[in-house]
Amino acid sequence: MSTFKCPSCGTTQVIFEPAKTEVFVCRDCYAILHRESLAPLAFRQTGKLKEPLFQQLIPLGATGMINGKEYTVITYAERMETGAEKYCWIEYTLRRNEDNENVFLSTYNGHWLLLSPLENNGLIYEPPHRSRATIDIDNITLKHFHRYKAIYHAVKGEFHFDINFSMGIDCVEYIAPPLMLAVEYTSKTEIDLFFGEYIRPKQVSKAFLNGSPMPRRTGVAAAQPFFINVDWNRFLVGTIIFCALAFAIQYIYNLNTNRRVVSSMSLYIDSAAMNHPRLSESFTVYKPANMELTISSDVDNNWCAADIDLVNERTGKEVSVALESSYYHGYSDGESWVEGDKTSSAFVCSIPSGTYHLVVTPYKDSSGPPVYASMEAIWDVYTIWNPFILTLSMLAIWGIMKYWNYTFEKKRWE
Repeated sequence: MSTFKCPSCGTTQVIFEPAKTEVFVCRDCYAILHRESLAPLAFRQTGKLKEPLFQQLIPLGATGMINGKEYTVITYAERMETGAEKYCWIEYTLRRNEDNENVFLSTYNGHWLLLSPLENNGLIYEPPHRSRATIDIDNITLKHFHRYKAIYHAVKGEFHFDINFSMGIDCVEYIAPPLMLAVEYTSKTEIDLFFGEYIRPKQVSKAFLNGSPMPRRTGVAAAQPFFINVDWNRFLVGTIIFCALAFAIQYIYNLNTNRRVVSSMSLYIDSAAMNHPRLSESFTVYKPANMELTISSDVDNNWCAADIDLVNERTGKEVSVALESSYYHGYSDGESWVEGDKTSSAFVCSIPSGTYHLVVTPYKDSSGPPVYASMEAIWDVYTIWNPFILTLSMLAIWGIMKYWNYTFEKKRWE
């Protein structure tokens, strides 16, 4: 690192690689300085750039670690698309301290990319108006994403190659998130390639800004990966296989269920019996299993109901179930009709082993006649609802995530 005075404004400037620097832009007056001779710090002014549009987030000279490698920030640049919309992004040149090679850290709308120079080796040879639809790098297929012409709007710091700031550079981008290949046609014969990946803002903050808050990300960036990395077809196949196994396991389990009646109670429900709890005899279950509670009645154009509490006599823990039996029928508009059911059931999953009793509180239609009803508790009952609900849940998760990914990709390509 060396210092010299800007020939335009006289301020002292810091230069990190004086022997390599071909072009320098003053950090104070934005004068463009080209190397004048073989002497490292001999520059002549050849022009002037505009003032930056954005506030510089990472200072020149900042040093930090990204992916296990140490970098020093040596250049700040604002690049802009030519054309009507004039998208503008920021590009930091980083010197990789282990070998003094330069890489590029660019940011747009709070998103960050780290790109390194890539040897061409015949990968790209045609001019940008003949951009290929896809390019393969290391068995990864990257899709053509964008083609544009870019200029430098503002710069602070040094370039280790000669550059004409007034000339637009044709650029083409290919993506396979989180990867990107950026192609720059600096002349009719010279093509520069830059290959890298999307990095999280917190990586940049941790490396150069001591973990300070970063600008909020907006939109979906070109190489921004989806929130989870998943092959959707494999995920669906895996879901189907998993659910099929769940059904098979449940079927085998159901073959060994006992369906044993552990409690039975007859109920005469009249005005005196309403709201008066009744206790069943105690019963013991010897393994965790499902239980079905059922009420059947002789209701006819009326209803009855029962609040049932299953009480664990050791722990006092209760499981409450409400059952209703209602049956209505009649004849209207030339047709007969029926509504309701005289039998109602409820399913209680995974009752732990132990000794229990039931507390049954009956109700009926206060204007109707007395009702005869019976209540049964059947232990160790098979069910297909567990794998069925699991299947629906897994398919719903797949559908929601797939739609989320679809909207994410749609925003990327808008």
